[in-house]
Amino acid sequence: MTLLFKYYTFAYVTVLFFLDMDAAVKLLICSDYDPLSPLTSIDGEINAQFFDHPNVVKIYAIDKKTEQGLALVVMEDGGQTLQNIIDDPQEKLDKKTCIRFAEQISSGLEYIHSNGILHLDIKPANVLVNSKKICKISDFGCSVTVKALETVSQIKPRGTVAYCAPEIFRGLKPTDRSDVYSFGILLWQLKARKWPYQGVSKERIIYMVVAQSERPHNFTSFEEEDTYFYLYKECIEASPLSRPTASKVNIVFKSIDL
Repeated sequence: MTLLFKYYTFAYVTVLFFLDMDAAVKLLICSDYDPLSPLTSIDGEINAQFFDHPNVVKIYAIDKKTEQGLALVVMEDGGQTLQNIIDDPQEKLDKKTCIRFAEQISSGLEYIHSNGILHLDIKPANVLVNSKKICKISDFGCSVTVKALETVSQIKPRGTVAYCAPEIFRGLKPTDRSDVYSFGILLWQLKARKWPYQGVSKERIIYMVVAQSERPHNFTSFEEEDTYFYLYKECIEASPLSRPTASKVNIVFKSIDL
C-alpha cells in the first residue's frame, strides 16, 4: 500500500492504492450539522454519498465515528484539480478542450441538481481531472439539500467569494441558478487562465458584484459570436431567473460541433 499525503484548508487527503483501486481518504472535523452554517460540513459530503455519475466524484464510504472528532470520507481519486491545469502553462486549453470540459462539468452539475442538491462551491479547485481528461465535480462540504432550504428564509453565505452569486451576498436563499453563476465564473477562468478579481479583497469583490454588477472581463481569447462567450454571459446574469439551468447549458455545449 502506498500513501501520499496532501493538505487542504479543511481536510487532510490521503491517496490509497488497494485492491487494484485508487481511492482518496479525506479527514474532516466532525461537528453538529447546521444547514445555515457557512463552514464546510461532513454532512455536506453525505449529500453526495450515493451519487453515481461519470462527472461527479464517487464516494465509497463515510464514517462519522472516528476518534478525536474527525470524520472519514473514502472517495474516488479523481486526479489533479482543474485549477492545477489552468495554472500550468504546459497544459493545453484550446477551444475544443474548454468546450469538452465545460460539457462534462455542466453534465455533472445537472445530475447534482436533479437529485435535489445545491453544490454551492463550484470552482476549478473543486473539479478533478483524471488521466483520461474526464472532469469530476468534488468537495460537497458546502452543499445543501433543496429540502433543507424549504424551512428557512435565508442562509449565511458559503462557498468561495469570487465565485458566489450576488443573491447569496444579499442573504437570499440559494437556488440551482446560484451554482450556474459559479459555473459561469469557471467558464471565464478556463478561457482567461487567470484568477477572477485577482488581488482584490473579499469585501471589495462583494461590493463590486452586488452594487456595481462587476464581472470578470478583458478575456481577449473570446470571439464576439462565440457560443461559449454567450453562455458565460447568460450564466453570470444578476437575476437568478435570467440564468439558464445546468441542463440547458449542458444541452448547448453538447450541440457545439467540435
